[in-house]
Amino acid sequence: MNKEIAIKNLKQFTDCLDEKYFLIYGTCLGALREKDIIAHDLDIDIGIMEGDFKFEMVNLIMSKGFSLERIFGMPTCGFEMSFRKNGVKVDLMLFYTNNDLIWNSLWDNTCKNGLSDMIVHSYNADIFELEQLKIGKNYFYSLGEKYIKAVYGENWRTPITPWNWRTDHFCIDDNLKIELIKKYGY
Repeated sequence: MNKEIAIKNLKQFTDCLDEKYFLIYGTCLGALREKDIIAHDLDIDIGIMEGDFKFEMVNLIMSKGFSLERIFGMPTCGFEMSFRKNGVKVDLMLFYTNNDLIWNSLWDNTCKNGLSDMIVHSYNADIFELEQLKIGKNYFYSLGEKYIKAVYGENWRTPITPWNWRTDHFCIDDNLKIELIKKYGY
């Protein structure tokens, strides 16, 4: 992924989200650990709370030249959208509250089995602390070190290769996934 294009896309994309977004996964990790986009990362990851997301944001994002490539889940359960501009993919994921947990989904699109292809990540709500982190010349809202430890573990400062996004995150919650499948009938 071209870092210069990625940073430019990140700025344009987040400008469409009314300061309601936060950097997540590898994008947040790069901002914390390297103060940059991770050189070998494949995409940009952005989160937004379900209640802050408005479909008008999608229209604005697309008016900035991003194409909407894929939609996974549904707005009430595991919603994720993939966009692309100038060869750089941007994933926008909705985060949900469930009692004392905050959760979101990643999707394994190699299968096509509804919610069974959903990988659910959950976090204690108290780890969600927004801060501003600098990438290039720009500041972005991001989740902090507590979130990164919940996702990548205590040794998050040391790059791990190979990394399998389907199985290696520390926050996978198969019990919540089972509850969601029962609730939504998949």
